[in-house]
Amino acid sequence: MRWCVVNLKLFSVYGVKVVSDSPRYIEYANGLASGFYIDTFNIWYVGYVVYLLVIFKVFSAGIAGAVVGQYVLSFVSVIALYRTLSCFQSRQSAPLLPPCCSLLFPTSRSGIRTFLRSRYI
Repeated sequence: MRWCVVNLKLFSVYGVKVVSDSPRYIEYANGLASGFYIDTFNIWYVGYVVYLLVIFKVFSAGIAGAVVGQYVLSFVSVIALYRTLSCFQSRQSAPLLPPCCSLLFPTSRSGIRTFLRSRYI
């Protein structure tokens, strides 16, 4: 429940942010709608582009729909992470393990940037 409240607050404050590389993903997704082709510059991000294509074409949603979809995927991943950790740790403190690991291991801080970036399209 707290996750929903915090993310609803973040979404209401920040809304949808289009960052510098967003237009190329959207352009590639729209290009894939007319037929499959490989864009050598964006091939590393083809999974995200296919995600955008599904959001745009199947659900007929725009950029806001993509961000809401990212929130839904984030929520599902939090639940999956909690259930996975509860298999290894029987205490209710299982959700505390990932944040502690990210503070203890400096190389995992890039994961925090990735998490925060998932709030943008």
